[in-house]
Amino acid sequence: MSVKYGIDRMTFDIVKDGLLEALEESKDEIFNNQRFPEDVLHEIVDSNVPIYHSDLADILSVDNSFAFVDDAGLLPKHPDVYQIISISIYERLSDIAYQWFEDNRLETEDA
Repeated sequence: MSVKYGIDRMTFDIVKDGLLEALEESKDEIFNNQRFPEDVLHEIVDSNVPIYHSDLADILSVDNSFAFVDDAGLLPKHPDVYQIISISIYERLSDIAYQWFEDNRLETEDA
């Protein structure tokens, strides 16, 4: 059981919601970092990837596409299944974070 979220089973939607919440909470820090806002994004994404094998297995059991990564260069030489799932989740969270960044950057510029 995922104690952090008080649920029986971890899902990617829960992880994604946690990421979006963390991005909103860090909005000022992200947009006030004029030189390297991407570093803040990567830090937030990385901290939202589940670390417990049971959570990673739960996510994979709901959606087996997490057994594959888009960029094999991110994998170690001989990855185990949990490293593959983690990197797959990281890739998807990164995409979501960059989309959030672009959407909010445009809103910030328009304001």
